Amino acid sequence: MISFFRSAPFLLRFSLFSLVLLALLIVGNGLFYGFIPAMDLSDRLQAPSWHHLFGTDALGRDLWYETFMAAGCSSLVVFPAVALGFTVGVPIGLIAAIKKGWVGEILMQASDILFAFPALIAALLLQLLCGAGGQNVTLAIALYAIPVFARVACSHGRVIARLDFIAAARLSGKGSLALAFHHLLPNIMLPLLTQASSQCAFAFIAEAALSYIGIGIQPPLPSLGRLLLDAQNLLNIAPWLAFWPGVMLFWLIASCQMIGEGLIRYQADHRL
Repeated sequence: MISFFRSAPFLLRFSLFSLVLLALLIVGNGLFYGFIPAMDLSDRLQAPSWHHLFGTDALGRDLWYETFMAAGCSSLVVFPAVALGFTVGVPIGLIAAIKKGWVGEILMQASDILFAFPALIAALLLQLLCGAGGQNVTLAIALYAIPVFARVACSHGRVIARLDFIAAARLSGKGSLALAFHHLLPNIMLPLLTQASSQCAFAFIAEAALSYIGIGIQPPLPSLGRLLLDAQNLLNIAPWLAFWPGVMLFWLIASCQMIGEGLIRYQADHRL
């Protein structure tokens, strides 16, 4: 692990440090203030100051605390969703890559059908069936991520499956599952992690959009999308209400994208 960080591009190290710092700030704020923002109407719409670094909102809640807690709530939706999509999608793609004939075609066609439903449409359907909430957003984003990871795993896996060492392992008696998880997966992990970082960036945008229209994370938990929604009618008198949640959303998306770019550069520098 230490050798990996020493040889990793600066962009990758910087983005990982940025996310770790953000996680520490989120946990620190939660442990110090609690996880539900407190209202104080006597401090409503205060401009940024030493007492309230990001200012306060229309209900007197500290925007510094609320912004970091919203980032934490969004992360608790995004990262499990992408992890679920990775866990389900990658095995599908690996099996499709190692299996020839109708099995692989059926798996990829099923992934394409699932891919036809965007995360927003899936979230709307889940809201109609189960109601609004962060867990439904997690499931909707995961459903969108499954075919993406399946396609990436299948396309890269098929390239590796043509190599001689896979044929030798097959002749030695190894089954399809052993070939897929012991030989294909380790050789395509970097592309998969790169795709995972891009999916996290997309998922933060999707979660903010779903919360903005009211079907994402529900009150009293804060959400970046709902903070932006609450700020839109007060932009003329309190522009900081939209500025800081927007900066936080940019921070999350840019960090995820920089991790992906750093992994691409790392793969290029270490390609044999």
